[in-house]
Amino acid sequence: MSPDNTISVTCRLCGAANSPTAQNCGECGTSLQGAAPFQVACGSCGGTNPAGARYCNSCGAYLSRSVAEPAPPAGPGAPPPPGAPALPSSFGTAYDTAPRQYTQLDEEEGTARGRTVTGLSLLIVGFALGWIPYVSIIAGILALIGLIFLFLGRWGFDYRHHSYVVGGIFLLFLTLVAAFFVTIGFVFAVAGDAQTTSSLSSLSATIQGQFDAFLIATAVLGIISGFAHVLIPYGLADRRTQGLLWAAFAFQLVISVVVLVLILPMVNSAVASALSGTTFDPGPINDLQTTSTIYGALAVFPSLVFAWAYYRARSTALEWTGAST
Repeated sequence: MSPDNTISVTCRLCGAANSPTAQNCGECGTSLQGAAPFQVACGSCGGTNPAGARYCNSCGAYLSRSVAEPAPPAGPGAPPPPGAPALPSSFGTAYDTAPRQYTQLDEEEGTARGRTVTGLSLLIVGFALGWIPYVSIIAGILALIGLIFLFLGRWGFDYRHHSYVVGGIFLLFLTLVAAFFVTIGFVFAVAGDAQTTSSLSSLSATIQGQFDAFLIATAVLGIISGFAHVLIPYGLADRRTQGLLWAAFAFQLVISVVVLVLILPMVNSAVASALSGTTFDPGPINDLQTTSTIYGALAVFPSLVFAWAYYRARSTALEWTGAST
């Protein structure tokens, strides 16, 4: 066989890829005499890759379905069919044992995909329940666990899915950290104003400004969080699922803006009424909280659309694993 730079010879001991003219393995020094040329062809772009590669060096596509492994003969000990390449030395003498490196890769791939399906399932439940007051706490915990499963299983599919998952989860983490500091800053600002202001009437205008800034920051962080939810399953989404993800994000964006426009005047009015007398009156604040809860129920629309989109992405993940819903 003439030398060909696109063909590699797999070491029988360590599995490293070597030049077809090499006499000994460049990784461990084992003799390559009798080793069969072996390559991994990409089913997407046709490029060749070293044995054991999981992603194409040219286009990044997943290679688990592109490995042209020699099929074992029908009977134990039978020779390979005429014209077939010799089996890698990692096969048993009876040719009934798959190479360990590929068996291990398949097991890792299956585990990762199972984690992805579990993570998507938990996020679907989180979206379905997240808009309900008080129950949203449980939904948030389930969603957090689901994100952990998705992160752990991000290598189960192609590199595109991995990138979207990492990007979306990182963006969500940033919004959570920002929300924490915004809330802490708001509490300390109000407490500081209350200590330095002598009368409730003069405190009213200051607190109104703090409330306005807090609500605007919260709305912006909510919008960024919605965009992160679009990214997370995007690598598994077909065109229809992608449309659902963007529709859910658009719903969330519109509802956030509308609720913010309606709530801001109510906040200013409630704060002014609560601090208009000589003592603090919690009645207007309680009424505002009730109204905010009612407006918050509008989140059911983007939440359910997100749940539908994630369900479709989960179905795609199950198809990749060969399972059925």
